[in-house]
Amino acid sequence: MLAPYEVIFIGIIFGTQFILTGCIVSDYYKFNIQNEKNEKNEKNEKNKDKNHNKTLLTLVTSCYFIINAHYAFVKNKAELSYGCDIVAITSILYHGFSLTVIERKIIDVIRYIDIIISTACIGWFMISHINLSLEYLIALLAVLYNYIIYIHYDLTSHLKYGHIWHATIHIASNIGIFALII
Repeated sequence: MLAPYEVIFIGIIFGTQFILTGCIVSDYYKFNIQNEKNEKNEKNEKNKDKNHNKTLLTLVTSCYFIINAHYAFVKNKAELSYGCDIVAITSILYHGFSLTVIERKIIDVIRYIDIIISTACIGWFMISHINLSLEYLIALLAVLYNYIIYIHYDLTSHLKYGHIWHATIHIASNIGIFALII
């Protein structure tokens, strides 16, 4: 049975993630309308604000790993807490540096570090918490979703909606991790 503060905490996490999902969908439509207008008005120029909005959305969704790290710490699941902290740090560094004017080569190195650490943590979380339960099934579905999205869309080339799909990967990952914490 969950304590009252845990129920409130779960409500806050899921509530804010659903609100954020609504913002992502809203951003999707705004970006689509803005992109159509820009294609009509500026066929040869690239819009610099597009990359800023893309990275800011993924930076915000990266911060949810900190919430899961705190909740794992409260539930005495140290490996999940430390793993979420590490993933949060590398993800925030990558998406935060993408907002700046740092050379692309440096950002690519940080991106590869983020991918390696995220993959290692996800693999470790799934292997160390394997059992036949609904929570593990939810976490497995989150990993499957992330894999399909990552393979289907080229998230690194800043194509039309790569930032939105990348943000959904952060949200699905956090839901999967949260399921493992419970």
